[in-house]
Amino acid sequence: MDKDYLSKMTCLQWISPDRFGVPNTEIVFKPAVWALAVKKCRVIGRLRTPSEKLEALVWVMSLLQLNFKMAYGHRKEAFASTDDLFPSLVYVLCQAKLETPFCTERFLEVFMPCDSQIGEEAMRRVIFFTANQHLLNLNGRNLDLTEKEFLYALQHDEAPPIVLE
Repeated sequence: MDKDYLSKMTCLQWISPDRFGVPNTEIVFKPAVWALAVKKCRVIGRLRTPSEKLEALVWVMSLLQLNFKMAYGHRKEAFASTDDLFPSLVYVLCQAKLETPFCTERFLEVFMPCDSQIGEEAMRRVIFFTANQHLLNLNGRNLDLTEKEFLYALQHDEAPPIVLE
């Protein structure tokens, strides 16, 4: 399952954050912040202890939360809801191309069961698990692409050609 996931993520590097549903991309997308989140995500699989993995995951999601706060200032939208964080994390995970996301999930579940946690860590973990599953099940409809365009992207590792009608 991890190999299928990695293969799909490698092929979808060209997709922009707005295709994943990241809200107000022109305001929220700060390349340096997102690159830092991607870089931190890439090391999650190499960390040894469950607490280090979870700490890195919480750090990434806190950075995404901070990104929303910086983008919106003191307005109501400054606090990113799960509806905002989820597509943001999906995009970051896709760009990070985690090698063993499901192995990491199982590792965390065995050593740090969700029912033993409360609050922010538990919520962030559930979002991570759900985002990985979403990426595994990703298809053209999720990205506002036709199935033909999506299959082209998976086979050629690039955006499908624009067809003028």
